[in-house]
Amino acid sequence: MVDDKHEADVGSRLWNIANAARERGGIYLRGGELGHFAYVAYLIRDHGLRTEDVTPEKVIDVIGSAPIGNEHRVALREIVSRDTTSLIRDLAAGFSAEELKGIVLQPEADSPTDRALGRYGDPDLPASLRSLAIDLLHIDDTDYVADLHCADGTFLMNVLRASRPARVYGSSNTALNACLAEARMSLVGAKHLIECRDGLLVEHPRTFDKIFDTPPFGMQVALLSKDATPYLKSLLDGSDPMGRPSSADWLYCRLAYDSLADGGTAVVIVANGALFNGRDIQTRRYFVDNGMIRAAIALPRKLLAITTIPLTILLLGKNDGPIRLVDATDLATPGRRTNTLSEDAVAKIEARLSQDGDKSRLVSREELAAHDYSLYAPRYFYETPDLINPVSLSDLATSIERGASIRADDLDNLTTPEDTGLYFLRLADITDGSISDDLLHLKSVDPSTERQWLRNGDLILSKNGAPFKVAVADVPDDRTILANGNLYIIRLDTERVDPYYVAAFLASEDGKRSLECRVTGTTIPNLPLRNIRDLQIPVPAMETQRRIATRYRASLDQVAILKIRLDAARDAASASYDEEMGR
Repeated sequence: MVDDKHEADVGSRLWNIANAARERGGIYLRGGELGHFAYVAYLIRDHGLRTEDVTPEKVIDVIGSAPIGNEHRVALREIVSRDTTSLIRDLAAGFSAEELKGIVLQPEADSPTDRALGRYGDPDLPASLRSLAIDLLHIDDTDYVADLHCADGTFLMNVLRASRPARVYGSSNTALNACLAEARMSLVGAKHLIECRDGLLVEHPRTFDKIFDTPPFGMQVALLSKDATPYLKSLLDGSDPMGRPSSADWLYCRLAYDSLADGGTAVVIVANGALFNGRDIQTRRYFVDNGMIRAAIALPRKLLAITTIPLTILLLGKNDGPIRLVDATDLATPGRRTNTLSEDAVAKIEARLSQDGDKSRLVSREELAAHDYSLYAPRYFYETPDLINPVSLSDLATSIERGASIRADDLDNLTTPEDTGLYFLRLADITDGSISDDLLHLKSVDPSTERQWLRNGDLILSKNGAPFKVAVADVPDDRTILANGNLYIIRLDTERVDPYYVAAFLASEDGKRSLECRVTGTTIPNLPLRNIRDLQIPVPAMETQRRIATRYRASLDQVAILKIRLDAARDAASASYDEEMGR
């Protein structure tokens, strides 16, 4: 309780000093800058300087003799100016050396001192996720531990508090972050090296026993090629057996693996898209076939404040056996803006890593290969429906086409208010299993798109969902309907299956689960064409199909009638006042 009161008091004094700086010189302290100024104030205290003797020249002298690397001194000088001397003087006068040291070292983003000035440290990665990563690494006191995107050293501070490794290393993309990380490591006396660089831009990777990395989300591979070293060039030009990945996440995973000592372990947090997109199949195959992945843990959504992108932890290291896949997407504690992982959730994740269950199992290379080497764990825990006489859709269809891709500007130029007999079917035109009668009119249709013109009995399935939309086309002889690129046109062999029966199946719970098993993507579920072709459809006797199709069509008719009644009721409600008042 005393500590809490002291922290609150420190926070209050910080706020007062920051407020005075704003009023005096228009200096608005952001969280990250707090650590730098507090470090300079600590050096002044540590040198025994009287606060009244602190001048801009003295501040520069103090920074020049700071026990940090020269490049970090340069960065520190950049943030300190003549205008901030009074702020540094106030910090040195307002706090003891130990208090200033505590402010610099504070690694969490929700302490009383932090709340006084806003978030700093590493606010993007929740403490529970850092704790989980440390547990997964099993750090020993002889280990050399690295954080390849260390920001201001918060994860390394957590490592040093949880264990005492022999050495730590961090690389940060910004000089100011690297400077604060360096200051923190120096203050705790850790044997360390902090560099300002992107780890991929190295001639040869360093070697570490344990590695943690959170690569920048959404990084474009093309941006990395500008200053590529020979190491990176071999990964970008396709000459490496891994192939040229589409997702930069895999470049950083490769760097982490190549930086491991024998028997080492790396924890890398990546965006889920890299785990199942079609463009990275060759890269995933390389990692799986070469035994470079031990486990993949799918995390809950919205754990980070900066993005809602779903994430997965990849546990990298030599692995000659199957890969452990863990679905932890159910373990979030919901919050107003972000979700969190409780200590209990972290414990459950660690337990799932060690034993099979309904959210965890070992998956062989052969099974991974059958699923395009997808490493997105939830895909392997879907309940596949038990179907009668299942047949792949490709065997039941005479053709499966994707609709025509037309840019919005081009579509605007093609549409007309006149009924030309030419129509355009969009995803929004399909509701409740039926196609709207109110389609866009087209001025003309390119003859080369004839394969995307609908025919009677064509099954229409949306490419993106969920839920996925399905309908059966009913095209009058005097109409030409062109389907949009967000739709699949499936022309079935009607001697084997009834189109309305297949639509009824896809609308059923068994059909929905079958589609879920074929989906890629999490933010926007997507059905690739190759997955559609492999979709299993139960094929009972034609008599059974027709009974189901008749019931399905009758239900669609009933929905249409109810919609007409609903529209009429709405019109009556809106007209009730006018009719009664004679308007």
